[in-house]
Amino acid sequence: MKIKLRISTVIWFPVILGFFMAMPVKSSGQVVSVSDTSCNNEETTFRFAVMGDRTGGMRPGIFTRAAEKVNLMQPEFVLSVGDLIDGYTTDPEVWNRQWDEFDAIVNNLDMPFYYVPGNHDISNDLLRDVWEKRHGSPFYTFTYKDVLFVSLHTEDRKGGGLGEDQIEYINRQLETHKDVRWTLIFMHRPIWSYGDQAGYEKIEDALASRNYTVFSGHHHHYEYRERNGMEHYILATTGGGSYMRGFEFGEFDHITWVTMKEEGPTVAHIEFDYIYDKEIVTVENKPMVQALRIGGWFKVNPVIIESSDVNTAQIPVLFSNPVDKPMRVTGELSDSLLTFSASEVNMSIPALTDTSIMLEVSWNEDTGINDLNEHEVNITLHGTYQQLPEKDLSLPSSQRLLFDYPHPLQFTNREVSVDASLDEWDETMFTQITNPVFMHEDWDWRGEQDGSFSFATMYDDTHLYVAMRSMDDKLIIGSETGDRQDKFFIRLNPFAEENRKTVYPSRLFGFEPVPGTYHYQVDIAQAASVDSPNIRVNSENMTVDAAMSSSRATGEQQLEVSIPISVIEDIQGKDWDSIRLNFGWMDHDRPENTKPSVLWWRPVWGSDQDAAGMSVFKKANR
Repeated sequence: MKIKLRISTVIWFPVILGFFMAMPVKSSGQVVSVSDTSCNNEETTFRFAVMGDRTGGMRPGIFTRAAEKVNLMQPEFVLSVGDLIDGYTTDPEVWNRQWDEFDAIVNNLDMPFYYVPGNHDISNDLLRDVWEKRHGSPFYTFTYKDVLFVSLHTEDRKGGGLGEDQIEYINRQLETHKDVRWTLIFMHRPIWSYGDQAGYEKIEDALASRNYTVFSGHHHHYEYRERNGMEHYILATTGGGSYMRGFEFGEFDHITWVTMKEEGPTVAHIEFDYIYDKEIVTVENKPMVQALRIGGWFKVNPVIIESSDVNTAQIPVLFSNPVDKPMRVTGELSDSLLTFSASEVNMSIPALTDTSIMLEVSWNEDTGINDLNEHEVNITLHGTYQQLPEKDLSLPSSQRLLFDYPHPLQFTNREVSVDASLDEWDETMFTQITNPVFMHEDWDWRGEQDGSFSFATMYDDTHLYVAMRSMDDKLIIGSETGDRQDKFFIRLNPFAEENRKTVYPSRLFGFEPVPGTYHYQVDIAQAASVDSPNIRVNSENMTVDAAMSSSRATGEQQLEVSIPISVIEDIQGKDWDSIRLNFGWMDHDRPENTKPSVLWWRPVWGSDQDAAGMSVFKKANR
């Protein structure tokens, strides 16, 4: 028979240590004023703490503060659910510094700390070797007071999962300890919740006949559910990246406090100043929480106008309520550069309903389309679900307005020398990008002062030409950095309008390689010679001539590229009318960082923000 302990009350008050550590009371002959309840100190009862994700957008100091609070509460030991260091490095100096910093924190604890690996901790083979040298096996088990603790290594497979050796070891341990009173499982990725459980299903099968509880992290927002009649937790954060929109949305820093009793674990989540029970985000209210937290319940399509001379447009705003309860949508519409036809939105979206409204906007004739994109116009609306008698769930969601029009591709009679000097390019030809409309990994880019780029295009009878420039506060270039360095990206779709693909396989977009049947990719980085930069293309049909210069003194890079017009004519013919182009720049500021920021002029093709009418270039009249 499986035993489950349920708590239905949310408790809000400052943490008082005596609440957890009740001790027997001895009478001195007088009547003791005490309730008729046994002391909470059975031999089988013990208490431990669990710490959530520390990294992945780490906010310094939070984990250290949590460790100080744990010392005040004095559990018997502490466990983790991974992402303890920033990781993602192949530099020994960097990983040793990160581990030394983390170990210094946990070494100040008054009790043992059990390490559980996350994707940041073991993101490559070198970091796995470091883990084993410093901490031992990344998967293990131990018993305490007839409870089996299981630590899983969810990075044992590329992309997340458990390897066969680990599965065999864990199942052998489960069989050896099949008579324990409870089993507690700790892992980083909640692979139990994925469609492809990546090996966990083999362990879950072995758990079927026993009482157990599962703790995980990785998502940086809390969730509680019962699965196979057993309690499963996805913990929020203990200093990892979070929007911190409140415990109602599972976005809060906390310590998880577990009291292990004979009938099973009692779980509370301590937000340093408050205590919450387990039923914060549950299966019942998760659809509402997810709809509001992700913010995808409303979408604004890109504003594509006929030409740069137009200064009015209609904006379709799409709403989708995925929940079986009505949603109230409210918000004011205003912007310093735009005039909206309506000043506010106040509407109700019925349950499980899609609907839309049309907004009209206008702007000053002196304001260009690139000015609007650089200015960054956002529409912010609040979505609210009523959940009596509990507090209403309400969050704002912001959608950025993206503006575009068919860009003229100018013909030139000049002779263009591909030498990175850019003498043939007028300053007025360049489009400056200081506020990109799309970014990969925005953690490290801090705005225009950190770096920006610009581009220009033109063509003649034989070639398509592209010029790009960037200004950076710190250049990372050179062969020693490998593929991750400051570099430029050019994307060319040479197919006719009716043959351009806008739907891509999952994750097949951006700077990841795609087949040439989707579009052509050109990635160019600095090399020892200006005339011979490092060029990477994704198709044998694509030939590129390029020159690139970089100045560490000024932080400026210049690129000049020529692509044969035959690349387009071979697909569309000599009477081709238009192509799609997109431009990006990688701002790499830390050599150890394997996920630098990439700034894009337009949403990368295949992403949700992309639209077929964006980043189109039409041949101008000669």
